[in-house]
Amino acid sequence: MYADFGGGRSGQAPLTWGQRGIWDAMARNPPGHFNIGRVLMVPRRGGAAAAEVARAVGSLAERHEALRTQVIVSAGEPRQVVHASGRIPLTVVEAEPGAAVGIAASLMAEFSAADFDHARDWPLRVGLVASGGLVRWVVLVLSHLAADGHAVEIVLRDLRVLLRQGSIGGPPPAQPLDLARDQRDGGERRTRAAIAFWTGQYERVPPVMFTPGHPGSRPRHRRVRLTSEALAAAARKVADRHEVSSSTVLLAATAVLVGARTGHESVALSTIVGNRFSGDLRGMVTTLDQLGLFTLDVGADFDELVPRAWRAALAAYRHAYYDQPALDAALARLGEERGAELNPYCCFNDVRQAAGRAPAGPDAKSRLDWLPDPDGIRCRFCLLVLDARDGGLVLQLTADTRCLTNEQIARFLPELENLVLDAA
Repeated sequence: MYADFGGGRSGQAPLTWGQRGIWDAMARNPPGHFNIGRVLMVPRRGGAAAAEVARAVGSLAERHEALRTQVIVSAGEPRQVVHASGRIPLTVVEAEPGAAVGIAASLMAEFSAADFDHARDWPLRVGLVASGGLVRWVVLVLSHLAADGHAVEIVLRDLRVLLRQGSIGGPPPAQPLDLARDQRDGGERRTRAAIAFWTGQYERVPPVMFTPGHPGSRPRHRRVRLTSEALAAAARKVADRHEVSSSTVLLAATAVLVGARTGHESVALSTIVGNRFSGDLRGMVTTLDQLGLFTLDVGADFDELVPRAWRAALAAYRHAYYDQPALDAALARLGEERGAELNPYCCFNDVRQAAGRAPAGPDAKSRLDWLPDPDGIRCRFCLLVLDARDGGLVLQLTADTRCLTNEQIARFLPELENLVLDAA
């Protein structure tokens, strides 16, 4: 079964800056690492006919050009190619009503495991899970080259509307094809400012945070998760006191502990910046995420560090919108002069959607769990912040055991929690 689309425009352009960053990162990471999966319950009582869902998916691709874009390499450079018409394959699975949601989750895992061939595939995989002849669940897996986390939520929102109403009113949003041309023709000033900022920061911080100094274990990378209602409430309390975000509080706490682990007085972290700073960009389905460079001198009381971290984060966000190859070339030149690779190998990524949560009760608890060990990744330290399903927040740390021992990995998140709780 297929979802047909047609009637839109076609065209070619270079990759946008965000797309180029993800394109380069894909070559350095294992298959499926940058796929984003979601399961959507069909928002109609009893479900919908498969043909109706197919029409909705086709309309979705007509509205958002990123979903009908492929990438070719021409003269050594990747280019995006938007197609005016085509067919998106749909995988249809029939399941008993009680098993349908589990089948949908399994289908999402299967779709997520494999890389996309961006020269031949559409950048999304779609599965329909039906019961009694009607589709109850839609499985979507998108390439990060087509959508970041914010864009995926736009896709889900629009698909819900299409399934309910059959159409979406108003003009279509801005498209990445036009953004790529705008960046190519008018983005030089922003890139120059970003290069000046990044190279200036690297003049004052170590070139790398974590250097392999331990024998490591097998598997080389470990992943641990802390779920805590108390930390969410404490971070919010500290944030309110300083009139900053809770993300800033967690970022500052991470920097303090990275400094303690490494002995660096000046700490650098890569932060993921959404870059949706204008109306056109906020509604666009594409990947706008780029890396920011956050730096902080950590030799001060935590209450002093939080407002400094806020200012440092704002500076990082302002300089996280740039031509990726141009920045890479500038950092490579500076690295050659310093005789070292310039890369913190230390990442902080807050992907929470909600702005805040209710305060934790007196019986709020924390739980630390070891997760399945990742395979084939390059990271040395990556801290991910997510919302917990039933309140609180989740911190997930992935670390290289050549840089942090298993014991240090296990202790890092509880120590971060204690730091913020004490500050509250």
